[in-house]
Amino acid sequence: MRVAVVTTGSRGDVQPFVALVAELQRHVDSAVLAAPAAFAPLAAAHDVAFHGLPVDPAGVLATEVGQRWIDSGRDLRAFLRGLRALADPLGEQLADAMIAVCADVDVIVYATLAFPAWHIADARGVPAVQVAFAPSCPTAVFPPPMVPDLFADHDARRSTVIAALARFYHRSAHWVFNQLLWLPLRRRINRWRRSRLGAAPLGWRSPGLDVDRRGEPLLHAFSPTILAPPADWGPHVVTTGAWFLDDTIDWAPSAVLEDFLSAGPPPVVIGMGSMAAREPVALTRTVVDALRRADRRGLLLAGWAGLGEAGPVARNTEVLVCDDVPHGWLLPRAAAAVHHGGSGTTAASLRAGIPTVVVPHFGDQPFWGDRVTVLGAGPPPIPRRELTADRLARAITRAVDDRAIHKRAAVIGERIRAERGVERAVAEVLRVARAR
Repeated sequence: MRVAVVTTGSRGDVQPFVALVAELQRHVDSAVLAAPAAFAPLAAAHDVAFHGLPVDPAGVLATEVGQRWIDSGRDLRAFLRGLRALADPLGEQLADAMIAVCADVDVIVYATLAFPAWHIADARGVPAVQVAFAPSCPTAVFPPPMVPDLFADHDARRSTVIAALARFYHRSAHWVFNQLLWLPLRRRINRWRRSRLGAAPLGWRSPGLDVDRRGEPLLHAFSPTILAPPADWGPHVVTTGAWFLDDTIDWAPSAVLEDFLSAGPPPVVIGMGSMAAREPVALTRTVVDALRRADRRGLLLAGWAGLGEAGPVARNTEVLVCDDVPHGWLLPRAAAAVHHGGSGTTAASLRAGIPTVVVPHFGDQPFWGDRVTVLGAGPPPIPRRELTADRLARAITRAVDDRAIHKRAAVIGERIRAERGVERAVAEVLRVARAR
Protein backbone atom coordinates (compact mmCIF):
# COMPACT_ATOMS: atom_id res chain seq x y z
CA MET A 1 0.00 0.00 0.00
CA ARG A 2 1.35 3.41 -1.02
CA VAL A 3 0.16 6.65 0.52
CA ALA A 4 0.90 10.25 -0.48
CA VAL A 5 0.32 12.92 2.15
CA VAL A 6 0.20 16.53 0.93
CA THR A 7 0.14 19.77 2.89
CA THR A 8 1.30 23.35 2.61
CA GLY A 9 1.56 26.34 4.91
CA SER A 10 3.51 27.06 8.08
CA ARG A 11 5.00 24.71 10.66
CA GLY A 12 1.61 24.35 12.31
CA ASP A 13 0.29 22.96 9.01
CA VAL A 14 3.23 20.60 8.52
CA GLN A 15 4.33 19.24 11.90
CA PRO A 16 1.12 17.25 12.52
CA PHE A 17 1.57 15.53 9.15
CA VAL A 18 5.13 14.56 10.09
CA ALA A 19 3.59 12.75 13.06
CA LEU A 20 0.98 11.13 10.79
CA VAL A 21 3.47 9.89 8.19
CA ALA A 22 5.89 8.64 10.85
CA GLU A 23 3.09 6.43 12.17
CA LEU A 24 1.80 5.49 8.70
CA GLN A 25 5.24 4.20 7.71
CA ARG A 26 4.84 1.49 10.35
CA HIS A 27 1.73 0.12 8.62
CA VAL A 28 2.08 0.59 4.85
CA ASP A 29 4.61 -0.22 2.14
CA SER A 30 5.43 3.44 1.58
CA ALA A 31 4.24 6.83 2.76
CA VAL A 32 5.69 10.13 1.63
CA LEU A 33 5.03 13.65 2.87
CA ALA A 34 4.90 16.50 0.36
CA ALA A 35 5.27 19.88 2.08
CA PRO A 36 7.19 23.16 1.67
CA ALA A 37 10.85 22.38 1.07
CA ALA A 38 11.98 24.32 4.16
CA PHE A 39 10.57 21.57 6.37
CA ALA A 40 12.84 18.85 5.01
CA PRO A 41 15.02 18.90 8.18
CA LEU A 42 11.95 18.41 10.38
CA ALA A 43 10.90 15.39 8.34
CA ALA A 44 14.44 13.99 8.30
CA ALA A 45 14.69 14.26 12.10
CA HIS A 46 11.80 11.81 12.32
CA ASP A 47 12.87 9.55 9.41
CA VAL A 48 9.89 10.61 7.31
CA ALA A 49 10.13 10.29 3.52
CA PHE A 50 9.84 13.79 2.13
CA HIS A 51 9.11 15.60 -1.13
CA GLY A 52 9.74 19.35 -1.10
CA LEU A 53 7.14 21.66 -2.62
CA PRO A 54 8.27 24.93 -4.28
CA VAL A 55 6.93 27.45 -1.79
CA ASP A 56 8.50 29.47 1.02
CA PRO A 57 5.72 30.14 3.54
CA ALA A 58 7.87 32.33 5.78
CA GLY A 59 8.88 34.49 2.85
CA VAL A 60 5.30 34.70 1.60
CA LEU A 61 3.93 35.89 4.94
CA ALA A 62 6.71 38.46 5.24
CA THR A 63 5.64 40.19 2.00
CA GLU A 64 3.29 43.17 2.05
CA VAL A 65 0.51 40.94 0.69
CA GLY A 66 1.20 38.40 3.42
CA GLN A 67 1.18 41.09 6.09
CA ARG A 68 -2.14 42.47 4.87
CA TRP A 69 -3.54 38.94 4.99
CA ILE A 70 -2.42 38.50 8.61
CA ASP A 71 -3.90 41.92 9.41
CA SER A 72 -7.30 40.88 8.03
CA GLY A 73 -8.43 39.76 11.48
CA ARG A 74 -12.08 38.73 11.36
CA ASP A 75 -12.75 40.59 8.11
CA LEU A 76 -13.85 37.71 5.88
CA ARG A 77 -13.62 39.69 2.63
CA ALA A 78 -10.07 40.82 3.42
CA PHE A 79 -9.12 37.25 4.37
CA LEU A 80 -10.43 35.85 1.08
CA ARG A 81 -8.78 38.63 -0.94
CA GLY A 82 -5.46 37.92 0.75
CA LEU A 83 -5.77 34.18 0.24
CA ARG A 84 -6.42 34.62 -3.47
CA ALA A 85 -3.61 37.17 -3.83
CA LEU A 86 -1.14 34.73 -2.27
CA ALA A 87 -2.42 31.74 -4.20
CA ASP A 88 -2.38 33.33 -7.64
CA PRO A 89 1.42 33.44 -8.20
CA LEU A 90 1.95 30.02 -6.60
CA GLY A 91 -1.13 28.02 -7.54
CA GLU A 92 -0.19 26.15 -10.72
CA GLN A 93 3.46 25.70 -9.75
CA LEU A 94 2.42 24.10 -6.46
CA ALA A 95 -0.32 22.05 -8.10
CA ASP A 96 2.09 20.70 -10.73
CA ALA A 97 4.53 19.66 -8.00
CA MET A 98 1.75 17.73 -6.28
CA ILE A 99 1.07 15.71 -9.43
CA ALA A 100 4.48 14.06 -9.25
CA VAL A 101 4.25 13.01 -5.61
CA CYS A 102 0.72 11.65 -6.08
CA ALA A 103 1.66 9.35 -8.98
CA ASP A 104 1.03 5.63 -8.55
CA VAL A 105 -0.35 5.76 -5.02
CA ASP A 106 -3.31 3.98 -3.50
CA VAL A 107 -4.53 6.78 -1.21
CA ILE A 108 -4.01 10.55 -1.17
CA VAL A 109 -4.27 12.32 2.19
CA TYR A 110 -4.38 16.09 1.82
CA ALA A 111 -4.76 19.21 3.94
CA THR A 112 -7.63 21.49 3.00
CA LEU A 113 -5.22 24.17 1.74
CA ALA A 114 -3.53 21.58 -0.48
CA PHE A 115 -6.78 21.17 -2.43
CA PRO A 116 -5.12 20.44 -5.84
CA ALA A 117 -4.41 16.99 -4.39
CA TRP A 118 -8.16 16.35 -4.29
CA HIS A 119 -8.43 17.20 -7.98
CA ILE A 120 -5.59 14.78 -8.72
CA ALA A 121 -7.37 12.03 -6.80
CA ASP A 122 -10.65 12.86 -8.53
CA ALA A 123 -9.05 12.67 -11.99
CA ARG A 124 -7.28 9.40 -11.29
CA GLY A 125 -10.02 7.65 -9.36
CA VAL A 126 -7.88 7.33 -6.23
CA PRO A 127 -9.45 7.50 -2.75
CA ALA A 128 -8.79 10.82 -1.03
CA VAL A 129 -8.88 11.70 2.65
CA GLN A 130 -9.18 15.38 3.53
CA VAL A 131 -7.62 16.72 6.74
CA ALA A 132 -8.76 19.95 8.40
CA PHE A 133 -7.37 21.58 11.53
CA ALA A 134 -10.55 23.60 12.03
CA PRO A 135 -14.17 22.48 11.55
CA SER A 136 -14.89 22.53 7.83
CA CYS A 137 -17.98 20.39 7.48
CA PRO A 138 -21.36 22.16 7.22
CA THR A 139 -23.40 22.07 10.41
CA ALA A 140 -26.42 23.83 11.85
CA VAL A 141 -24.64 24.28 15.20
CA PHE A 142 -22.16 27.01 14.26
CA PRO A 143 -20.91 28.85 11.17
CA PRO A 144 -17.45 28.37 9.62
CA PRO A 145 -14.70 29.54 12.01
CA MET A 146 -13.96 32.60 9.88
CA VAL A 147 -17.59 33.76 9.75
CA PRO A 148 -19.10 35.71 12.69
CA ASP A 149 -21.81 33.89 14.60
CA LEU A 150 -24.68 36.38 14.63
CA PHE A 151 -26.53 34.18 17.11
CA ALA A 152 -23.69 33.68 19.58
CA ASP A 153 -25.33 35.96 22.17
CA HIS A 154 -28.85 34.60 21.72
CA ASP A 155 -30.21 31.77 23.82
CA ALA A 156 -31.89 29.59 21.20
CA ARG A 157 -33.34 27.41 23.94
CA ARG A 158 -35.74 30.22 24.84
CA SER A 159 -37.29 30.57 21.38
CA THR A 160 -38.03 28.03 18.67
CA VAL A 161 -37.99 30.86 16.12
CA ILE A 162 -34.48 31.98 17.11
CA ALA A 163 -33.34 28.36 17.13
CA ALA A 164 -34.65 27.84 13.59
CA LEU A 165 -33.08 31.08 12.36
CA ALA A 166 -29.76 30.14 13.93
CA ARG A 167 -29.75 26.72 12.26
CA PHE A 168 -30.60 28.28 8.89
CA TYR A 169 -27.94 30.96 9.25
CA HIS A 170 -25.22 28.51 10.28
CA ARG A 171 -25.86 26.11 7.40
CA SER A 172 -26.21 28.93 4.89
CA ALA A 173 -22.93 30.46 6.09
CA HIS A 174 -21.12 27.21 5.32
CA TRP A 175 -22.64 27.11 1.83
CA VAL A 176 -21.73 30.75 1.10
CA PHE A 177 -18.22 30.38 2.52
CA ASN A 178 -17.50 27.35 0.34
CA GLN A 179 -18.79 29.17 -2.72
CA LEU A 180 -16.68 32.25 -1.98
CA LEU A 181 -13.60 30.04 -1.88
CA TRP A 182 -14.46 28.21 -5.09
CA LEU A 183 -16.04 30.58 -7.60
CA PRO A 184 -13.14 33.07 -7.99
CA LEU A 185 -10.76 30.17 -8.71
CA ARG A 186 -13.10 27.92 -10.73
CA ARG A 187 -12.00 28.90 -14.25
CA ARG A 188 -8.32 28.75 -13.43
CA ILE A 189 -8.63 25.39 -11.68
CA ASN A 190 -10.69 23.97 -14.52
CA ARG A 191 -8.04 25.04 -17.04
CA TRP A 192 -5.44 23.26 -14.94
CA ARG A 193 -7.64 20.16 -14.63
CA ARG A 194 -7.98 19.95 -18.44
CA SER A 195 -4.37 20.74 -19.35
CA ARG A 196 -2.52 18.82 -16.60
CA LEU A 197 -4.91 16.06 -15.59
CA GLY A 198 -7.05 15.56 -18.69
CA ALA A 199 -10.06 15.83 -16.39
CA ALA A 200 -13.47 17.30 -17.07
CA PRO A 201 -14.15 20.79 -15.71
CA LEU A 202 -16.31 21.22 -12.63
CA GLY A 203 -19.48 23.31 -12.38
CA TRP A 204 -20.39 26.24 -10.21
CA ARG A 205 -20.93 24.21 -7.04
CA SER A 206 -17.96 24.11 -4.67
CA PRO A 207 -16.11 20.75 -4.64
CA GLY A 208 -15.99 21.13 -0.86
CA LEU A 209 -19.77 20.92 -0.67
CA ASP A 210 -19.79 17.92 -2.99
CA VAL A 211 -17.17 16.16 -0.86
CA ASP A 212 -19.54 16.43 2.06
CA ARG A 213 -22.59 15.46 -0.02
CA ARG A 214 -20.83 12.37 -1.34
CA GLY A 215 -19.57 11.42 2.11
CA GLU A 216 -15.88 11.48 1.23
CA PRO A 217 -13.65 10.94 4.29
CA LEU A 218 -12.80 14.03 6.32
CA LEU A 219 -10.49 13.91 9.32
CA HIS A 220 -10.79 16.77 11.77
CA ALA A 221 -7.36 16.84 13.38
CA PHE A 222 -8.37 18.68 16.52
CA SER A 223 -9.43 17.57 19.96
CA PRO A 224 -13.06 16.62 20.63
CA THR A 225 -12.38 17.89 24.15
CA ILE A 226 -11.82 21.38 22.73
CA LEU A 227 -14.71 21.16 20.25
CA ALA A 228 -17.25 18.37 20.51
CA PRO A 229 -18.41 17.11 17.08
CA PRO A 230 -21.96 18.25 16.25
CA ALA A 231 -24.54 15.50 15.94
CA ASP A 232 -25.38 16.50 12.35
CA TRP A 233 -21.95 15.61 10.98
CA GLY A 234 -22.12 12.38 9.01
CA PRO A 235 -20.13 9.20 9.71
CA HIS A 236 -17.57 10.23 7.09
CA VAL A 237 -16.43 13.06 9.41
CA VAL A 238 -14.09 11.81 12.12
CA THR A 239 -12.74 14.07 14.84
CA THR A 240 -9.56 12.19 15.63
CA GLY A 241 -7.97 14.39 18.26
CA ALA A 242 -4.93 16.60 17.64
CA TRP A 243 -1.84 15.09 16.04
CA PHE A 244 1.11 15.60 18.36
CA LEU A 245 4.68 14.95 17.28
CA ASP A 246 7.23 13.50 19.69
CA ASP A 247 9.44 16.52 19.15
CA THR A 248 11.90 15.81 21.96
CA ILE A 249 13.77 13.10 20.06
CA ASP A 250 17.51 13.84 20.18
CA TRP A 251 16.75 17.19 21.80
CA ALA A 252 18.09 18.57 25.05
CA PRO A 253 17.73 22.03 26.58
CA SER A 254 20.71 24.35 26.59
CA ALA A 255 22.45 25.18 29.84
CA VAL A 256 21.14 28.74 29.53
CA LEU A 257 17.55 27.52 29.29
CA GLU A 258 17.94 25.08 32.18
CA ASP A 259 19.51 27.76 34.37
CA PHE A 260 16.71 30.22 33.55
CA LEU A 261 13.97 27.73 34.41
CA SER A 262 15.61 26.77 37.69
CA ALA A 263 16.38 30.36 38.72
CA GLY A 264 12.80 31.29 39.66
CA PRO A 265 9.11 30.42 39.41
CA PRO A 266 7.77 28.94 36.17
CA PRO A 267 7.74 31.57 33.42
CA VAL A 268 4.95 32.66 31.14
CA VAL A 269 5.77 31.29 27.68
CA ILE A 270 4.95 33.74 24.89
CA GLY A 271 5.17 33.03 21.17
CA MET A 272 3.25 34.00 18.03
CA GLY A 273 4.35 31.04 15.94
CA SER A 274 4.32 31.72 12.20
CA MET A 275 2.62 35.10 12.50
CA ALA A 276 5.29 37.33 10.95
CA ALA A 277 5.13 40.75 12.62
CA ARG A 278 5.33 44.08 10.83
CA GLU A 279 7.15 45.62 13.78
CA PRO A 280 8.85 42.90 15.85
CA VAL A 281 10.64 45.42 18.05
CA ALA A 282 7.37 47.12 19.01
CA LEU A 283 5.68 43.77 19.62
CA THR A 284 8.56 42.62 21.81
CA ARG A 285 8.48 45.85 23.78
CA THR A 286 4.75 45.40 24.40
CA VAL A 287 5.24 41.83 25.59
CA VAL A 288 8.16 42.65 27.88
CA ASP A 289 6.30 45.63 29.34
CA ALA A 290 3.27 43.39 30.00
CA LEU A 291 5.44 40.88 31.85
CA ARG A 292 6.93 43.67 33.95
CA ARG A 293 3.49 45.04 34.84
CA ALA A 294 2.26 41.56 35.74
CA ASP A 295 5.47 40.92 37.73
CA ARG A 296 6.09 37.63 35.89
CA ARG A 297 9.11 35.99 34.37
CA GLY A 298 8.79 35.31 30.66
CA LEU A 299 10.24 33.03 28.02
CA LEU A 300 9.80 34.37 24.50
CA LEU A 301 9.76 32.01 21.52
CA ALA A 302 11.08 34.10 18.64
CA GLY A 303 9.23 32.34 15.81
CA TRP A 304 8.46 34.08 12.54
CA ALA A 305 7.19 37.06 14.53
CA GLY A 306 10.77 37.86 15.55
CA LEU A 307 10.01 38.21 19.26
CA GLY A 308 13.13 39.30 21.13
CA GLU A 309 14.28 41.92 18.64
CA ALA A 310 14.42 44.71 21.22
CA GLY A 311 17.19 46.06 23.40
CA PRO A 312 15.27 45.83 26.70
CA VAL A 313 15.20 42.02 26.47
CA ALA A 314 18.98 41.74 26.51
CA ARG A 315 19.09 43.76 29.74
CA ASN A 316 16.20 41.97 31.44
CA THR A 317 17.30 38.96 33.49
CA GLU A 318 13.66 37.98 34.00
CA VAL A 319 13.08 37.42 30.28
CA LEU A 320 14.77 34.83 28.07
CA VAL A 321 14.48 34.56 24.28
CA CYS A 322 14.74 31.17 22.55
CA ASP A 323 14.56 30.29 18.88
CA ASP A 324 12.89 26.90 19.08
CA VAL A 325 11.93 24.78 22.08
CA PRO A 326 9.60 21.77 21.68
CA HIS A 327 6.18 22.55 23.11
CA GLY A 328 5.84 19.06 24.54
CA TRP A 329 8.90 19.66 26.73
CA LEU A 330 8.49 23.34 27.55
CA LEU A 331 4.80 24.03 28.16
CA PRO A 332 4.34 21.66 31.14
CA ARG A 333 7.09 23.73 32.80
CA ALA A 334 5.27 27.04 32.22
CA ALA A 335 2.94 29.06 34.41
CA ALA A 336 0.79 29.96 31.39
CA ALA A 337 1.03 30.24 27.62
CA VAL A 338 0.39 33.30 25.45
CA HIS A 339 0.11 32.64 21.72
CA HIS A 340 -1.67 33.41 18.46
CA GLY A 341 -4.33 30.73 18.74
CA GLY A 342 -3.32 28.39 15.95
CA SER A 343 -5.10 25.05 16.15
CA GLY A 344 -1.95 23.07 16.98
CA THR A 345 -0.52 25.57 19.46
CA THR A 346 -3.87 25.85 21.23
CA ALA A 347 -4.05 22.08 21.51
CA ALA A 348 -0.45 21.91 22.80
CA SER A 349 -1.00 24.50 25.53
CA LEU A 350 -4.26 22.91 26.65
CA ARG A 351 -2.67 19.46 26.54
CA ALA A 352 -0.03 20.75 28.96
CA GLY A 353 -2.82 21.60 31.39
CA ILE A 354 -1.81 25.25 31.77
CA PRO A 355 -3.85 28.46 31.45
CA THR A 356 -3.86 29.94 27.96
CA VAL A 357 -4.07 33.53 26.73
CA VAL A 358 -4.84 33.81 23.01
CA VAL A 359 -3.86 36.82 20.89
CA PRO A 360 -5.59 35.90 17.61
CA HIS A 361 -4.41 37.49 14.36
CA PHE A 362 -6.73 36.13 11.65
CA GLY A 363 -8.29 33.04 10.08
CA ASP A 364 -9.54 30.42 12.53
CA GLN A 365 -7.46 31.82 15.43
CA PRO A 366 -10.31 33.93 16.92
CA PHE A 367 -12.44 30.76 16.88
CA TRP A 368 -9.91 28.82 18.96
CA GLY A 369 -9.43 31.81 21.26
CA ASP A 370 -13.16 31.80 21.92
CA ARG A 371 -13.08 28.06 22.59
CA VAL A 372 -10.40 28.52 25.26
CA THR A 373 -12.64 31.04 27.00
CA VAL A 374 -15.77 28.88 26.70
CA LEU A 375 -13.86 25.95 28.17
CA GLY A 376 -12.78 28.12 31.10
CA ALA A 377 -9.07 27.51 30.44
CA GLY A 378 -8.16 31.16 29.93
CA PRO A 379 -9.40 34.75 29.87
CA PRO A 380 -11.11 36.25 26.80
CA PRO A 381 -8.80 36.55 23.77
CA ILE A 382 -7.10 39.83 22.90
CA PRO A 383 -7.21 40.52 19.14
CA ARG A 384 -3.77 41.41 17.81
CA ARG A 385 -4.97 44.84 16.68
CA GLU A 386 -6.13 45.59 20.23
CA LEU A 387 -3.04 44.29 22.03
CA THR A 388 -1.54 46.63 24.61
CA ALA A 389 0.87 46.03 27.45
CA ASP A 390 -1.83 46.80 29.99
CA ARG A 391 -4.42 44.44 28.48
CA LEU A 392 -1.89 41.65 28.16
CA ALA A 393 -0.65 42.19 31.72
CA ARG A 394 -4.19 41.93 33.07
CA ALA A 395 -4.85 38.76 31.03
CA ILE A 396 -1.60 37.15 32.22
CA THR A 397 -2.36 38.02 35.85
CA ARG A 398 -5.83 36.52 35.61
CA ALA A 399 -4.58 33.40 33.84
CA VAL A 400 -1.86 32.75 36.43
CA ASP A 401 -3.80 33.70 39.57
CA ASP A 402 -7.33 32.44 38.85
CA ARG A 403 -7.76 29.07 40.58
CA ALA A 404 -10.86 28.20 38.53
CA ILE A 405 -8.89 28.64 35.29
CA HIS A 406 -6.08 26.46 36.65
CA LYS A 407 -8.53 23.75 37.65
CA ARG A 408 -10.28 23.72 34.27
CA ALA A 409 -6.98 23.75 32.39
CA ALA A 410 -5.75 20.76 34.38
CA VAL A 411 -8.91 18.75 33.69
CA ILE A 412 -8.84 19.58 29.98
CA GLY A 413 -5.14 18.70 29.78
CA GLU A 414 -5.77 15.30 31.32
CA ARG A 415 -8.51 14.55 28.81
CA ILE A 416 -6.47 15.64 25.80
CA ARG A 417 -3.46 13.59 26.92
CA ALA A 418 -5.72 10.54 26.90
CA GLU A 419 -6.65 11.06 23.24
CA ARG A 420 -4.78 9.19 20.52
CA GLY A 421 -5.27 11.43 17.52
CA VAL A 422 -2.50 10.12 15.27
CA GLU A 423 -3.37 6.48 15.89
CA ARG A 424 -7.04 7.08 15.12
CA ALA A 425 -6.18 9.00 11.97
CA VAL A 426 -3.94 6.20 10.72
CA ALA A 427 -6.70 3.68 11.38
CA GLU A 428 -9.10 5.76 9.25
CA VAL A 429 -6.61 6.07 6.38
CA LEU A 430 -6.03 2.31 6.44
CA ARG A 431 -9.79 1.68 6.48
CA VAL A 432 -10.25 3.87 3.38
CA ALA A 433 -7.38 2.15 1.59
CA ARG A 434 -8.67 -1.34 2.34
CA ALA A 435 -12.19 -0.46 1.22
CA ARG A 436 -10.95 0.53 -2.23
